[in-house]
Amino acid sequence: MVADVSDSTTFTAFVNFSDRKENDYQDLSQGMINRLGLDWDNISNDWPLAVRLAFIGANRGDTGVVVGPNTFGTTYPAPITTIDDAYYDAAGLRRDWVASGRIDQQFGDTASGGLQVYYHTNKGQGSWITPYRASPGGLPISFRTTEYEIERIGVLGDVEIAFGAHTFSVDLWYENNDFEQARRFYTMGTSQTVPGASALDYQTNPFFTQWNNAYNTRTFQYAVQDEWAVTDALTVTAGVKGQSVKLEATAINPVPGPLALGEIKSEDFFLPQVGVLYTLGGGNEIFASFTQNQRAFTAAATTGPFATSAAGFAALRDRIEPEKTNTYEIGFRFGEGQFSGVIAAYLVNFSNRLLAIPQGPGIVGNAALLSNVGDVRSIGAEIGLQWQPVPDFTVTGSYAYNENTYRDDVVNQSGTVVQAISGRTVVDSPESIANLELAYDNGTFYARANGNYTSERFFTYSNDRSVDGRVLVDALIGVRLNSDNRWLDGLALEATVTNLLDEDYVGTIGSNGFGFAGDNQTLLAGAPQQFFVTLRKDF
Repeated sequence: MVADVSDSTTFTAFVNFSDRKENDYQDLSQGMINRLGLDWDNISNDWPLAVRLAFIGANRGDTGVVVGPNTFGTTYPAPITTIDDAYYDAAGLRRDWVASGRIDQQFGDTASGGLQVYYHTNKGQGSWITPYRASPGGLPISFRTTEYEIERIGVLGDVEIAFGAHTFSVDLWYENNDFEQARRFYTMGTSQTVPGASALDYQTNPFFTQWNNAYNTRTFQYAVQDEWAVTDALTVTAGVKGQSVKLEATAINPVPGPLALGEIKSEDFFLPQVGVLYTLGGGNEIFASFTQNQRAFTAAATTGPFATSAAGFAALRDRIEPEKTNTYEIGFRFGEGQFSGVIAAYLVNFSNRLLAIPQGPGIVGNAALLSNVGDVRSIGAEIGLQWQPVPDFTVTGSYAYNENTYRDDVVNQSGTVVQAISGRTVVDSPESIANLELAYDNGTFYARANGNYTSERFFTYSNDRSVDGRVLVDALIGVRLNSDNRWLDGLALEATVTNLLDEDYVGTIGSNGFGFAGDNQTLLAGAPQQFFVTLRKDF
C-alpha cells in the first residue's frame, strides 16, 4: 500500500529495568494455623534453632538425612511438632530488563497499521533453606534454589481498515522464548551459630545440581475481526483467532533428575468469537457474546506437562489436550440520572482441565503428579451499581455469584475412577464476592472507603478442607494542590490504611498446589493492618 500526503508515522520506545529481592512467607497448613496461629512464619532470626530442628528431624528419620552422634535428641521444642512447622528462611530474587519499540502508520483516512518488537530478559532465584539435604561439612541443612533465566523476543503486528459500515482488523503475534531452570543446592557452612549464606543473595558454586533443563516455547497467534454497524443501534462483531504453541524441554549438562523431557504442542487455528450490542437509547444497551479460547501448555519445570516424572509424561503426552473454554454472556447496561450499572449472566464450559498435584511439602522437591480433572462448568451472575447523589460523592456496589464445579471424576487409562470429584466446587473458587465503595472528591480533598467480601474457598478437590470467608476494609484520605505552578499543580499527599479492622485471614491458597483430600502446606496468611503515607505528583 502506498501512503498519500495525509499519512503520518509515529514511533515509540520503552526500556525498563527492575531488581527485586523479597523474603517469602512460609506455607502453612490448616492444622499449623490452628496450633501455631496465623502469625507463624520462617524462623530467620534464629539460626541455632533452625540447626537444632534439622538435627532432631534427622535423628527421628523425618528428613532422610544421616548424621553422626549428637546431643540434640528426638523431641521437637514446643510448640513445634514436625520438621515442616518451621523452616529457617526463604526468598525470591528477580532482575528484569524489558525493551520495546513500536511504529504506527496511518494510511489515508480509512486504514492504519502498527508493528511492535519487544525483548525481555531476566534472572531469578527462588530460595528455601531445607532440612531435607545436608551441607558438606556436617550440618543437616542446606540452601536449596530454583534458578531461572529467560530470554524472549517477540513481534506484534496489526492492521485496521474501515470501509462503509465495517471495521476490519487483523492481529499477528510471534514469540520465541528460551527459558532455563535448575534446582541446585548450596552449603550453609559448618557453624551452628552463624548461617553461612543469606536467602537475599544470588548463590554461586553449588555442591549438587538436581536438574538443569532448557525449555523453548515458540508461539504464533493470529486474530481476524469484523465490526459491523448494521444500524445506528445495532453492532455485530465477529471474528476468529488461532494459535500454535510448540514446547521443547531438553537437559543441560545431563543430570539425573525427576522431571520430564521431550516435546509437546498446543494448536488450534479456529477459535470463533461473536458479539452483539444493541443500544436502546437513554444510556441503556443490551449485549451478548460467545467466545472460544484455548490455554496453551506452559514450559516450566514446576507447572504444566513437564511438572511430572519422565514416565508420567510419556504416558500423558499423546493423550492430553490443552484446556479450552466456551464462554456465553448476556447482559444489560443502563444509566438513568444519578444511577448507572450493569447486570450480566454467563456460562463457561471448560474442557481438558489439567492440574499438577503436589506430592508432600514443596520443600522436599518431589516431582508433581500430573492429573487430568476433566471438564468444569462455571455459571454465574454479576451486578454492579453506581449512585451519585451529589456531584462530589459516589457510592459503588457490586456482587458476583459463581457456581464453579467439576463435571467429571478423575479416571486412569483403564477408565477406573481414582478420585470422585464430579459435582465438587473448584478449588480457590469463592461462591460470592461483594464490594462496596464510598468515594468523595471535590478536586482538593478526597477520601475513599472500601469493603470487600469473599466467601469460603476450598483447597482440596474433594472439598473436605476450606478457608473461611472474610471481609476486608481499606480506607484512604488525601489532599491535592491546584496551582498555576506546573510543579505544584497535581501534587497530593495521602494516607492509606489497608485491612483497617486488622482482620486475621488466609490470603493465598494453593501456594504448594492443591491435593485431593486432607490438609497440606498450601496456605499463606493475609497481610495485617498496614499504614502508608504517599506523596504523589500527577503530570
